[in-house]
Amino acid sequence: MFETSQDILFLTIAFCVLLLSVMLAIGLYYMVVMLKRAKEVTDIAKDKIEKIMNIIDVFRSRIEPAAHLVAGVVGGAKQVVDYFKKNSAKKAGRRKRAE
Repeated sequence: MFETSQDILFLTIAFCVLLLSVMLAIGLYYMVVMLKRAKEVTDIAKDKIEKIMNIIDVFRSRIEPAAHLVAGVVGGAKQVVDYFKKNSAKKAGRRKRAE
C-alpha cells in the first residue's frame, strides 16, 4: 500500500487538509448562526425603541396643549399680580400723603 515515506506524507497532508476544511466549515457555520442571532437581537431592539418613541410621541402630543394652557395661565396670573402690586403701591403712596 505505502511504497515510500512520501506516500505517508501525502496521506497525512491530505488528512490535515480535510480536517482543516471541516473545521473551517464548522467555524463558518457558527459565524453565520451568530450573525443571524445578532440580526434578530438588533431587530428586536429596533422594534422596542420604535415602540418607546411612539409612546413618547403620544405623551408629547397630549402634554403640549396642556403646557401651552399652563403657560397662558401663568402669564395671566403674572399680569394680575403686577396689577395688584401697582395698586398696592399707589394706595401706600396715598396713605403716606394723607398722614
